Amino acid sequence: TEDEIFYGKIEGINDSVSYEGSSVSELKAAFEEAVEDYLELCNLNGKEPEKMYKG
Repeated sequence: TEDEIFYGKIEGINDSVSYEGSSVSELKAAFEEAVEDYLELCNLNGKEPEKMYKG
């Protein structure tokens, strides 16, 4: 049987940030949560969040 799970990974940063969901709406929510978790972790560690592009 197949799990029918969508997976995603944030590209353009050195840290590994991934997320998953069984529907598009779950995937979007998981993405938002992953970004919030990444930003919170950066803040707790006194690290500036990486940006893919600067301008």
